[in-house]
Order: sequence, then C-alpha cells, then structure tokens
Amino acid sequence: MRLFGLVKHREIKLQAFKGASAKGLTRQGNENRDEIEHVLTENPQAELALFVFGNVDVHLSWFWCKYYKGSVIDLDTIAAEYVEYVAALPGWQRQRRMIVGVYPSQVDAAWVTLSLAVYGVLSQEVGATIEAADCDLAARQERVIGFNRLLKENCEALGVEYMDCFDEMTSGPEHEHRVRAAFLDVSEPNIHPVWETTVLLWIDKLPWLKQRVPPNFEEATRESLATYLKTKPWARRAHPSMPGDGSPEEEQARLRAAEEAAFTPPDLEMSQQRMEEYQLD
Repeated sequence: MRLFGLVKHREIKLQAFKGASAKGLTRQGNENRDEIEHVLTENPQAELALFVFGNVDVHLSWFWCKYYKGSVIDLDTIAAEYVEYVAALPGWQRQRRMIVGVYPSQVDAAWVTLSLAVYGVLSQEVGATIEAADCDLAARQERVIGFNRLLKENCEALGVEYMDCFDEMTSGPEHEHRVRAAFLDVSEPNIHPVWETTVLLWIDKLPWLKQRVPPNFEEATRESLATYLKTKPWARRAHPSMPGDGSPEEEQARLRAAEEAAFTPPDLEMSQQRMEEYQLD
C-alpha cells in the first residue's frame, strides 16, 4: 500500500497498516478493521476505497501456520471473508471498492529461511525444518496465483473491483514466474517489490491515479530509487537502474564492494515483540 504514497495529491488519502493480514480483517474487534470503518465513515465523499491485504497471509502466515503452529492456513476462507468484509463496509451503496491482488514472491528459494527469520516469522532453528519443496519459487508463486484467483472470483460475485500486476511483474511459468529485474529489490531477503517501478505499473493500469500524477513524476521516482539503492551497499543483486556499463570488471568491483559492506541481519531470535508486528494468526 505504501508505494501508492509516492503519488502526492490532495485527493489521495493513504492509510497504511504495518503487518496487517487479510485474515485479521475478518475478525470482529480487530483494530485495523475498526480503523478502516472509522476512516470510511469520516470520509463519505470518497469515490473509491482501495485495499491491499493478503501479502502477509500468503507469504508469511502460510509458513508460520505450518511450521510454528503445526496447522494449515485456510486461504480459501480468508479470501472469501476478506472480500465479503470489503463489500459490506460503510458507504458501499455510493462508493467504488477495489481489492489489489497479492504481489509475486521476491525471494529466491535459497533465501526463504533467512527472510522469514529477518521478518521475525520463524526462528532460524524452526526455519531449518522447512521442506525444500515449500521453498521452491514456482510453488510459492502458484500459491499467489491461486489466492488471487479466489480474490477475483469473490470480487466478481460481490460487485467489488479487482486488479493485480502479477503477469506484468513476472517472467512467466517457463521461468518459475520469477519477478522481473525492474521490480526486484536488491536485498535478497526483502519480500516487497521496488516501489518506484511498481507504482509506474499502477499508474498505467489506473486512469484515476494517472490523472493525479504530478509533473516530472518519473524523474522523481528515478531519484527516489537511486537514493534507496544507496542504503543497500551490501546487496549482491543489481538493479537495472544502477549506473555503469555492465562489464565483467565493473560487476566484479561491485560484488567486492558488497562483500566489504557485509550484510548483517538483525537479531534472528524470534521475540514476542517482533511477532506482534504481523497478524499471522
């Protein structure tokens, strides 16, 4: 959701919920659910309410349920009840509703365990028990495709608009639906797509967003991305926007600099405080 905040306009109001899950919104008394209802009630003039939930459920909670709780997450029910909740929110009679599908996984199979540890979902000890088949990129992308299909079907049934960028962001089934380089973060454990390139996709797909883009927006996104990439000197993965001639010598120099910067993940021992940042259950 936060990537939409790159488009600064007085008619666009952004409300982000860190670590929020679609499943959380299906529960009575959930604080995010209450806040959303409050925001919609206080803004009856809003023409469209756009929802971006489900990434936590598909990319994180799936592993937490299987390897920490020893249970199976019910993505079918989560998708159905999430859409039902959105469709029935205050103002549905006069206001458009749109749900954005889950983004494709950014994380290669070899980095899944560390990624889950960095985000405080599973300790490294528990992560070491993850089956190789569950780390497989193609399998994880199929889970995204399946959940998005459920969202789309439920949206069509209840009159909620649906849209995703999965096909535009990935290379197709013959390449495991691998995320294209332009949208891939240089940080291997990062589960989020690059904001600056992804928001340009949404601008092309959403006329109302394109109408509100300020002048020189693409130039501003390039500058924003360049600034962000400088915060990841240890990253071994390159981004297409990085300056250079792409020569083997230059690439070797970049990798040496990354080795010297040395990525040091945060404390990987799972803490209750970190766990509570995500509504995994």
